[in-house]
Amino acid sequence: MVSREALKRRTRARIVRAADELLADRGFDATSVDDIARRAGICTRTFFRYFPAKEDVAFPHHDRRLAAFRRDLQRNRDAADPLGGIRAGLVAFAARYEAEANVLAAERQRVLASAQLGARDIREDHRFETALVEEAEAGGLSRESARILAGAIMGAIRATLEMWLERGGGAGLAEIAGPLLELLEGIGPLVHRGREAPLGAPGGISGEGKEAG
Repeated sequence: MVSREALKRRTRARIVRAADELLADRGFDATSVDDIARRAGICTRTFFRYFPAKEDVAFPHHDRRLAAFRRDLQRNRDAADPLGGIRAGLVAFAARYEAEANVLAAERQRVLASAQLGARDIREDHRFETALVEEAEAGGLSRESARILAGAIMGAIRATLEMWLERGGGAGLAEIAGPLLELLEGIGPLVHRGREAPLGAPGGISGEGKEAG
């Protein structure tokens, strides 16, 4: 006998598959929730039991990816070298993205074709940035320094992923990410200073050098 949870997973997968087909064919803006529900063989009310809004079914894997991202960061956490831990976490997560190249490419096309999804994508990126802030804080950085570090990393991640997908995705993400990893190495000294002084303080990430005695 199929369990209730298994049935829910199957229904969700059917909704996602229907949405993928319709969004690829018509685009996000020209596809309605009713269209997706009809293609999936469910009623509209059932759709909303699985996805709060149409935007959510366009990003069905983000919650899973964010959870994996947090796990990779936490598993590689290094109290003595927080930046090194974050770097190792990013390398581990890159391997996950290589396995999802086709799905990520399809999502990117949706985002580029819809201003609404573009805005949602920015909000989704902010969730990953928040995870980086929290990890940097766990490594001893002040809140302000952690936010600066996370913002710099996320900007580099976005550029790296765009270049990777433009080249067809697949293997080689770690190679393309070389400049990102070099960036992390370069800001290492600033991170260590940020552990000792908050934003704007002498010796902090954005502060001036130590005051003359």
